[in-house]
Amino acid sequence: MIDAFGRILDELRDDAGVLAITDRVRGHVPGPNDAKGAGEYVPFVVVIDMGGLPLTKTPVQFARVTVRAYGVTPQGAKSLYVACSNALHDVGPRLDSSIGIYRSQDVTGGDEGADPRTKQPYVEGVIDYIVATAAVA
Repeated sequence: MIDAFGRILDELRDDAGVLAITDRVRGHVPGPNDAKGAGEYVPFVVVIDMGGLPLTKTPVQFARVTVRAYGVTPQGAKSLYVACSNALHDVGPRLDSSIGIYRSQDVTGGDEGADPRTKQPYVEGVIDYIVATAAVA
């Protein structure tokens, strides 16, 4: 089975709207010097793979990721989340290498929160994907 998680990260890292705010897009956990204390906040994005079951008779998986956009302010977090959503929402078929993504969609619109340790504001939402689980030519 092909894992499209890296491709999802690349789409966010390469997006001009996201890059206008930050170049810090991480998989699974914040990177070094991302999560700082009050007064030192920097914008960054963490994408968490939530998995998704593949279909049994068709080489397709309905995958899901959580996108958590951290900002210096609540408004900055929302702006970064909107940039991430714009990069991924209702994007149709695309093929990169052998990874085929048929569609991606923001299904939540983002919910506000704050990191319990640092108190840094974030907005988090869920993106659903329909991806090929076999190599696509």
